[in-house]
Amino acid sequence: MLSNYFAYPSDLPEIEAFFKNYEIAQSEALTGKTFAKYWIHHGLLTINAQKMSKSLGNFVTIKDALKKYHPDVIKMFFLHAHYASAIDYSDKKMEEAAQAYERYLKLQPQNADIIIALAEVYGQMGERPRAAALYESYAQQQPENAVHVRTLLARIYEQQQDYKKAVEQLLLGLTGSSGPFAYASVAELYQRQGDLRRAVEYYEKAAEKSVNDTRWFIVLASIFRDTQEYEKASGYLDRAIKMEPGDHRLYEYRGDIARDMQNVEGAIEWYDKALALNASSIDLQLKIADNHMERGRFGLALEGYYRVHAIDPLRACQRIGSALFALGQIKESIGYLEKSLSPGASRAIPAYHICLMLGDVHQRLNDPGRAI
Repeated sequence: MLSNYFAYPSDLPEIEAFFKNYEIAQSEALTGKTFAKYWIHHGLLTINAQKMSKSLGNFVTIKDALKKYHPDVIKMFFLHAHYASAIDYSDKKMEEAAQAYERYLKLQPQNADIIIALAEVYGQMGERPRAAALYESYAQQQPENAVHVRTLLARIYEQQQDYKKAVEQLLLGLTGSSGPFAYASVAELYQRQGDLRRAVEYYEKAAEKSVNDTRWFIVLASIFRDTQEYEKASGYLDRAIKMEPGDHRLYEYRGDIARDMQNVEGAIEWYDKALALNASSIDLQLKIADNHMERGRFGLALEGYYRVHAIDPLRACQRIGSALFALGQIKESIGYLEKSLSPGASRAIPAYHICLMLGDVHQRLNDPGRAI
């Protein structure tokens, strides 16, 4: 209701508006109070000299405009026209509004807020060198506020893909009281440059600054997993598990790394620990059964697949068919393998492979027509 935001009655210049009787009837019937004493009819907003319309696809939302222009630039655009006059939105008009706002800021006393606002406008206009120069100037004049400004300046250089300068700014902004995210930001930029040694160094510092926060150990484990240094990855995950022994995702990730190392038995052990903490996880049950299948323990695999089948048949039917086939239970495998070809079924192997298996089954059963 408008009564949540405006007091009744309002005192605005009277201008005749269309359909005001509808608003009066609806509001006064509900509240029993006078809706308004005066009415204003504002001008229309057009887009590139055309009426704004969904059918024309030429509408712009406030959210989209804010992605492109500083909020004060949008305000300046609307202030250019009388409220009762039509106003046309276009990139050219918005650039003119940005330039007008820039001129306005230059006329103001050069305090910190004005410098930062002007730098933001330059950044959004794509004039990043001018924005960077303002941030640099402010950081030197106001060293006590330099940490925040260095972060903004680093973002400018990052947008220019000048990661070296971005890192330099973040390093200048680091102090003894900097939190873990400040160090992680430096690490992320080093990682983008491909300097993994320094990235690891600063993620380690982020971890030291954190209390009972495993995220940096997980990031470090991911880095070393990507470089196939599995022992180091496992070490970081083990440290995370000591901090959060009840987080099943850490055990599952540890199992994934053991699986990468071809340590199937170790993977099953870690997946079992994860499953003990998250017994309803179908993904974990499938991972354990898949590892049994790979080790040739088809009976254990089949038991796991049947448990999953009771919860989600389409995710397990192909695996059950494959396990039955491996156990020599040819006839029993047919129904499951055929069902796994239905839409929506989850398959661990390609569909054509299943068709080959079915062809082999029917051939063994002396049914060449079906085999073909």
